[in-house]
Amino acid sequence: MRLHRRNIVTGAGVFALAAGTLPRAQGQSASPRRGGVLTVVYTSETHTIFAPGGGGGNPLLASTKILERLVRDDGEKFTGQLAERWESAPDGRSYVFHLRPAAKWHDDVPFTADDVVFNALEHWRKAAGNPALRAIAAAEAIDAHTVRITFGQPTPETLALASLGGTETQVIPKHLYAEGDMRQNPRNNAPIGTGPFKFKEWRRGSHVELVRNESYWDASAPLLDGIVIRYLQDPQARAAAFEAGEVLLGVGSPFPAAEMRRLAGTGRFDATDRGGLQEFMVVEMNTRNAVLADKRVRQAVAHAIDRNFVVDVAMNGFGRHATGTVSDAYPRFHAKDVPIFAFDPKRAEALLDEAGHKRPSRNATRFELRIVAAPWYPENLRTGQYIQQALGDVGIKATILTPDRAGAIRDIYQSYAFDLSVSNNVSYADPLMRSTMLYTTENITGTPFRNASGYSNPEVDRLVAEAGRELDQAKRVALLHRVQKITAEDLPVLVLAYKQNMTFANRRVQAHSNRPEWMYDSWKDVWLQG
Repeated sequence: MRLHRRNIVTGAGVFALAAGTLPRAQGQSASPRRGGVLTVVYTSETHTIFAPGGGGGNPLLASTKILERLVRDDGEKFTGQLAERWESAPDGRSYVFHLRPAAKWHDDVPFTADDVVFNALEHWRKAAGNPALRAIAAAEAIDAHTVRITFGQPTPETLALASLGGTETQVIPKHLYAEGDMRQNPRNNAPIGTGPFKFKEWRRGSHVELVRNESYWDASAPLLDGIVIRYLQDPQARAAAFEAGEVLLGVGSPFPAAEMRRLAGTGRFDATDRGGLQEFMVVEMNTRNAVLADKRVRQAVAHAIDRNFVVDVAMNGFGRHATGTVSDAYPRFHAKDVPIFAFDPKRAEALLDEAGHKRPSRNATRFELRIVAAPWYPENLRTGQYIQQALGDVGIKATILTPDRAGAIRDIYQSYAFDLSVSNNVSYADPLMRSTMLYTTENITGTPFRNASGYSNPEVDRLVAEAGRELDQAKRVALLHRVQKITAEDLPVLVLAYKQNMTFANRRVQAHSNRPEWMYDSWKDVWLQG
C-alpha cells in the first residue's frame, strides 16, 4: 500500500470542528429541565464497570457516573465534588479536605472520612501510575467529615488537585472493598458509589443501564432520569442508530470516519472534539540506537514527515496540529513557543549529511530503521506506512513491523526492540501526571506508555523534579515551559498530531462537552430538551 500526497488538502486538516463554541441547539429552552433517558454509544463494550487505577476508557465511561472524586477539574479551576472545600499547608506537604456531610453510598451507608483514608492508602497510592499519588505518605480522619492527606514532599496545589480529580482517584466504599484483592472484587461489575447515577444492570453484549440517584447530595442534580450505554459492535449500525434518533450521543469517535464527516456536514448534530480524551499520536525514537542518538538525525526524521499529510490522510482528517506533549486543552501549562521542525526534505537531507550519513548516489541508502506501528488504532499503521515512504525519500530504508497489542507493548516499552514507534499517549491536567513521563530518566522502567526512547537528560530531570515541589505557580509554569522547549528541541519523541476524539450529540442533548475530559465527567448537569 502506498499513500500519496497528491490532491490532498493540507494545513489544518479536512475536518476542523473544535475551534470556537459548540453550535447552539435549535429552540434551546431558557433553563435546564429534568427527565429523560440519555442513550449513548461508544466504540466497544467494556470488560468491567470499574477498574482500580482507571482501567482505560471503556470502564471509565460508566464508572465516572457512579463513583466520584474529591474534586472536579473545570478546565481553568478546580471545584468541589465529594469535598466541599480544602486548605493546603504552607509547605505544600498536606491538604485538609472538608467532605460533604449529605453524601452517602448508594446502599445508604454514610460516606465518611474513613472512606477517603482507605482510598488514599489502599487504593490510590497502590493502583495509580501517577507519581504524586504514589507519594502519598499518610492520611488521617480528623473527624467524620474532615480528612488530611500528607505527601512525602512539597506538592504544588495544581498537581495535588489535578491528581485527586483525575480518573485514577475515584472513591470506592471501604465497607465493600477493605477485604480481599480489590481488582477481583465482584462489586467492580456492579459498583456502589456516591455519584448522581446508580448502577442498575449490565446486560453483556447489549447495554449498561444507570438510573438517577434520588438521594444524591446535590439536590439539584442529576437532571436525567437515567443513562443507557448501548454496545453495538458494527460501527455502521452505531451511525445508523444515531442518525435515526435511537441513540442521542456518541463519544470517543464512535463512527467510521466517512460517516462522522457526513453526519457533521448535515448540520443537524453537534460535533466536537472538546471534552474527549486529550490524546496524541507520537513517533518515539529509540536513542539506544547509535544513529538515533544523534539529535540531528532525530530532527532530520521530523523534517522528512509532512504532518499535514498525517492529519489529513492517515488520520482521515480527525486530528489537529500539535506543539508538544502538553495539550493546548490545558492552557495552564501548555507552551506555545516550542521548536517545530516543519516538513522540509532538503533540510532533512542536509542534517543527515552533517551527521555523517552521506549517500554516494541519489538512490543509495544511508542506513536502515525498524518502525513498530502500534495496533491500538488503525491510523497508526497508515501513518507508519507513510513514514516509511517519507524516510525512503531522504535515503533511509525503513521496515514496518506490525505486532499485536501484547507484542507492541513488549517491543516498544519493555524489550525496546524498535527504532521508531508510531504510538499514542495522553495529556492530563497537570504535566507531571503523564506528559513528563516520556522524558525523565526515572521513567525508563519498562512500563507501557512511559519513557520508551531511553532519553536521559539531567537538566530535564532536574527541572521536572523542581516542578514537582515548586509551590509558586508562576515559577512552576516557567519550569514546565522550559521542559517542553528542551524536549521539543532534543526530539526523543516527535508529537505528530493531537487526535480528535469526537463527540456527536443530537441537538436535544444540552450541557455536554463543556470541560476537558467531559466524557469521564459525572454528567450530573446534562439534560435533554423537549
